[in-house]
Amino acid sequence: MRSIMGVRHYVRSVNMCAIFDVDTAQDFEMRVKRSEKPVIVDFHAGWCAPCKLFGQSGYR
Repeated sequence: MRSIMGVRHYVRSVNMCAIFDVDTAQDFEMRVKRSEKPVIVDFHAGWCAPCKLFGQSGYR
């Protein structure tokens, strides 16, 4: 904790996140492109071998 002139300041932050699937171009437009907050997009293809390997352990 930092102390400035004998007063302690506490910083408290709350991380808000949501994980959701986007299945259509219209859904992508509404949920990602029009979002007022930054969005991290993870693209995945069922036929992609590295995607399959990462998908098994990636989101823990």
